[in-house]
Amino acid sequence: MDEPTFRAQFKDIWIELHRTMLKSFVHKLLAANYRLTWRHEDNGIELIIHCGEDRMSLPMHLENERKTIVNIKELEVIKEELAFCLEDLITESKGSAIVRTITDGGNYVSYFDHGKVVSVLKTSGGRENLMDAYHQPVQIKSNLPLELDATIRAYVISSEIDYFLMELKEAMENNDDIAKNRLKDRLRKLVNEKEKFSHQQ
Repeated sequence: MDEPTFRAQFKDIWIELHRTMLKSFVHKLLAANYRLTWRHEDNGIELIIHCGEDRMSLPMHLENERKTIVNIKELEVIKEELAFCLEDLITESKGSAIVRTITDGGNYVSYFDHGKVVSVLKTSGGRENLMDAYHQPVQIKSNLPLELDATIRAYVISSEIDYFLMELKEAMENNDDIAKNRLKDRLRKLVNEKEKFSHQQ
């Protein structure tokens, strides 16, 4: 199966949803022809969004009759329209999340804080330039607290390691020695940075 040309990796999603916001989100999904099913559990509900053969799960905790909490550690979305719907929901609800978006045209990481977006890492040129993402300067478009900047940088390092491991596996399968050596060198640098970064925290 071909790798999707769009991926949005959401991390540390926190949303406080009031009933009207949840209804609006559901209506947007239905208008976009997504099929929805609900699963009820002891401590909450789960919204399952069907996108053709793929599906995405949004667990929710019912805090009270008027407020629902969405607290998700990691979530990957491969449908651009669905990712935009989720980003709109985070914005409207003044929620928070770190979002890494990968497309043919670029690769960037954004942080949502109280519904506002700060773009913190951006490269251009699509898939091939993803290999150079580590060397791009972090672009801060507003003043971030040091602890927030550290959280984002830690996420970026871990995401880059995951991505290059995937590329290394592909290079090994193709017996591409040049790519293998380049990727191993890149991974060594990232792992060293991650170790130094963890000692500083």
